[in-house]
Amino acid sequence: MTLLLIGLWDTITADGDLRMFKSAQRVNLQNMTHPTRKLWTHDNVITPFRCAEQCKNDESCVSFFYNRDSLICEGHSITLGITNGSTPAVGNRYYVDDNGQGYIGDVCTTNSECYVSNSECRNGACWCAAGYSFWPRSRSCVVNCTTYGTDFTEVLDYFLIQNNEESFLNVSYESCIQSCISVTLYACVTFEYGWQSNECFLQSVTKFDKPDKWYHDTLSRGFGHYQRDCL
Repeated sequence: MTLLLIGLWDTITADGDLRMFKSAQRVNLQNMTHPTRKLWTHDNVITPFRCAEQCKNDESCVSFFYNRDSLICEGHSITLGITNGSTPAVGNRYYVDDNGQGYIGDVCTTNSECYVSNSECRNGACWCAAGYSFWPRSRSCVVNCTTYGTDFTEVLDYFLIQNNEESFLNVSYESCIQSCISVTLYACVTFEYGWQSNECFLQSVTKFDKPDKWYHDTLSRGFGHYQRDCL
């Protein structure tokens, strides 16, 4: 294999075996890390170029962290445009590949900045529109998943009525997620969580299954609707 590597800390370009990829550094997460939609962690990755190659070889990976001190490489399935939830990680640099601009998770102000079909600009970032699940391997927003994963896409202030499979009172958001993931009697594909009431409602349907039951929370009761991503 012949591999030509060209790069600085702000860009990484590699060309080999008729494959070429370029990853650009995003300074919004310099010396930080973020747990959202992390795919994997690899140790002893000796250069950022090899980290970029690991990401390029994974069809779900669109961005990565590389730490020049610890030689740790972490791949992510979305572009981490919003830094909420990040924590310090000295030496970390965050890179987004050439398809990451306007991808799921990237910052935006209008829908036109989000290029994935059936995605929209919501709460300052690009996300799959309500009713669609994010499918990292095909880099798309789809109506149905063959297999569901463990991540969820949030739509605030909307909910489905009269379609709850199970209800839980006085539970945390994390417990609600785990209840949806672990249930075996039906396929839990959506849930709603009351951030003020700590209520959890599990559902086996989406907005498209029950369009007449899809409502905007005009009373501001603090509900979020969460649709399960594909694996």
